[in-house]
Amino acid sequence: MTRTRLVLVCILTLGALTASVASAQACTKTWSGGSGNWSEASHWGGKIPESGDEACINSGTVQISGEGADVKSLTVASGVTLDVIGTSYIHGGETQNVTQLFAGSASFATGSHLLLEATEGGAKSGTEPKGAGAFLVGGSIAIHGALETKSSDPAWADRIKVSALKIEPGAAVSVDSGTLKFIQEGEGGYPWSATNEGTFTVAPGAAVEMQPSFAGSATFTNAGSLTNSGSIVGYGANWVQTAGSVSGNPVVLDSSSTLTDSGGTGSFLGAYQEITVTGTIPAGQTVTVKGEPFNSDGENYYSTALSTGGKELINDGTLILNPTGEGSLSGGQVSVGSGSIHNNGTIAVTTETPTRLTLLEEGLTNGPFGRLEINGGILQGNPGGVTNEGLVTLAPTAAIQLEEGGAFVNKGTFSPEIAGASSFGAVQLTGPCCNGPGIFTAGGTLAPVLLGGFVPAAGQEFDMFGLDGGKFEGTFPGVGNGFSADYSHESSEPAFVGAIYGASAGSTGGPGTGVKGPAPTPTPVAQVGLISGGHGNLTVALSCPAGGGACPAATVQATVTEHLKGSKITAISAKKKKSAAKTKQVVIASGGASLAAGTSETLTLKLNGAGSALLAKYGKLTAKVNVSAGGKTLDTAAVTVQKAKKPKQKK
Repeated sequence: MTRTRLVLVCILTLGALTASVASAQACTKTWSGGSGNWSEASHWGGKIPESGDEACINSGTVQISGEGADVKSLTVASGVTLDVIGTSYIHGGETQNVTQLFAGSASFATGSHLLLEATEGGAKSGTEPKGAGAFLVGGSIAIHGALETKSSDPAWADRIKVSALKIEPGAAVSVDSGTLKFIQEGEGGYPWSATNEGTFTVAPGAAVEMQPSFAGSATFTNAGSLTNSGSIVGYGANWVQTAGSVSGNPVVLDSSSTLTDSGGTGSFLGAYQEITVTGTIPAGQTVTVKGEPFNSDGENYYSTALSTGGKELINDGTLILNPTGEGSLSGGQVSVGSGSIHNNGTIAVTTETPTRLTLLEEGLTNGPFGRLEINGGILQGNPGGVTNEGLVTLAPTAAIQLEEGGAFVNKGTFSPEIAGASSFGAVQLTGPCCNGPGIFTAGGTLAPVLLGGFVPAAGQEFDMFGLDGGKFEGTFPGVGNGFSADYSHESSEPAFVGAIYGASAGSTGGPGTGVKGPAPTPTPVAQVGLISGGHGNLTVALSCPAGGGACPAATVQATVTEHLKGSKITAISAKKKKSAAKTKQVVIASGGASLAAGTSETLTLKLNGAGSALLAKYGKLTAKVNVSAGGKTLDTAAVTVQKAKKPKQKK
């Protein structure tokens, strides 16, 4: 053996001995192996561990029942199964229905298996119930292996409890039956926090509840994979979504819970009292706020509030505002306040009740790529308002109501939908009381959209902007889809600003001016649906309204912007940044389609040579997609294109 190898062997041996000694010193009590119950002293060298001991289980199967276990620390090795079986016991003449494993700190190694079971087993005193829940309590508990919870007795199905839990990468937690509660109980305020970086699964019929103790705080951070086939509900808890995914049923966050958002996919639902959402709702994620009645201190309230914590909430995904119910006792409005929202994705206001309110108390900015879809009910600015730089659609059963200083400033495309002579989206401008009138400031494009094959008669007018004490300011520089704007009735009774379909009446100029000559013959325009990115391609859904002629050819072009330093590319983005010194716009895909009336088509555009080269180099591209027809832009969107998936190799 050479001297170098001899020295290396000595160093490794010394390191192993040091680690062994350290491990031995860390274990004041060690399980001798085999199967048995924690309370069997023979497995612990004659005396079971106490609250000051550092216990280690290196092999075997161990059951904890009855009065449970209490140690300073617990280390469980790979291959070990530790089963906390909830069984009742008698203490001081009374039946106790909790089996608890308490460890100031605990670590369960990869390959270990921890079970928490609520059962009907144990002893009882007199007529008291038998059976117990299973609690895992400690200051810091790290799971590297598998944690499984189950209940075989409905009486104790909601008595499985954990608190401070770290689910490490590669670890798995499965809630197979019953209800797993995250809570740190005790006198006063006891905070808890848990983190998932592994996999967390809730089976059908099973449930998870998360709540703080009295005056405490509660936080669950998800950065792993979570599958919710049962139920997950937070009651005043803080859910931090940093990455990973949530699949299956939505995570429900009620009773003043908070969603602190920044990444990952999935869906979340707030439907009781208030939900606070802060940060950024990412693409691929949906947050729904559902208006439901609730009772507090004997009083009934009929609203669910969305708060942004006094900050600006960024939405790159989907935000659904859903006031519900048909009567005052069966539903409620949605109130949006305490902060502001900047929308780059989709915000959908939807309800089955035409009179149900979505109350906007703070500002909403609909960005250039944003879509605000008011699909039903009334969106009321009181005193909050909307600045539209993207697309706003207003369904025939929906309305925008601006009062008490509520304002709508249009810089993008405003598209009321028309399904009949008296069925169209409308804006109501009033000034009922104290904070000034509601104001609509025109700009951008007015582009009414016909639905369901309805085609108005030439010259038919729709009073889309009702002026009942409110104000209409400015004019629309562009009016599309065969309509012209009429500003001549702003002082009439009733007062309104209208849109006229393909005739000479009305006005496209300022207030009080008339049209000289006949209005142009309406030309149908292709409607743009979903624009999305894919693996090596992108898709655009187009449709041409029925009842008219063919739509002019629509052209689709996808570009990226290269940020340059000299001849070197320093960044790729969808649009030019203000700070960029030198940029170059590169077309990465293009295409087009001509549609007959009443037809639709989904275009799939593959990347060209330049786009394929950039994608191969960077792995992912964020592109700006522009859809135009007749020299006018119909829609724009930012989408992400990724590398094509490699086919799986056959074994």
